[in-house]
Amino acid sequence: MVLNSIRKWYMNSEKRKRYSHDWELISHQIKFTRAKNKCEWCGLANGTYIRRFKGGQFQIFDANHINGIITIRKRTGKTKKQLLKFFGITQVSLSVAHLNHIEKDDRPENLKCGCQRCHLMHDRIDNRIRQNKTSLNPSA
Repeated sequence: MVLNSIRKWYMNSEKRKRYSHDWELISHQIKFTRAKNKCEWCGLANGTYIRRFKGGQFQIFDANHINGIITIRKRTGKTKKQLLKFFGITQVSLSVAHLNHIEKDDRPENLKCGCQRCHLMHDRIDNRIRQNKTSLNPSA
């Protein structure tokens, strides 16, 4: 696999230091080779249009639904992004989670491909702990 074919990884330099130098390649292999471009927790495919409901349920929108939104866009003058937001529709975007929350631990068994919701659910407790530390000590 050619590294140039992997899209640019957007992350500030401080956060990037926490990850291994070949994280882009590792992440790409987990998402596209092992997980086959789907969330390993809920099975949603990358790029799928969905509307989420409380309790974790979601509704998948097929091409016909999205084409209908594009028709509305032509009539209203609103952008596709504005209409998707208005209808509460988001597009699934995959990322790779470290199951033990140690960013340098890139063993395949410690990595899992997840959609936004599943990744956030996995990181929920760790993120709260980090937020509390930051709010108690703003210089941390």
